[in-house]
Amino acid sequence: MIKILLADDYPLIREILKEYFTLNYPEIQVVGEAQNGEEAVGLCQDLKPDYVIMDIKMPIMDGITATGKIKNHSPSTKVICYTGYRHEILEHKALAAGASAFFLKPFDLQDIAGIIMQIDKGEFDLYQVN
Repeated sequence: MIKILLADDYPLIREILKEYFTLNYPEIQVVGEAQNGEEAVGLCQDLKPDYVIMDIKMPIMDGITATGKIKNHSPSTKVICYTGYRHEILEHKALAAGASAFFLKPFDLQDIAGIIMQIDKGEFDLYQVN
């Protein structure tokens, strides 16, 4: 079972992701949801997910800072970051913080699921979808 934590400040985005994984990937279990980066860091310590699907722009603590903290506490946790802001510096910062993949919105939900499966099989280390 692949355990995933969803981190996005919009509940609807978290619900869409959760429903998509639940309906289409029985091997993926959403174990928690965070509405900001600080909450994501705390939940990672408690829930120990295999993956975090992380929005970059969130209140209290952004996804890049949260990614760095998660990777410091749990290097084996893979973080997949996404954002709607098309700034190349955000991609570089996310990957430098330890993200395994970076997506720009809008993205296809199949792309995220596919990347999780490929990363889980060790088929690549870093990935970006524009």
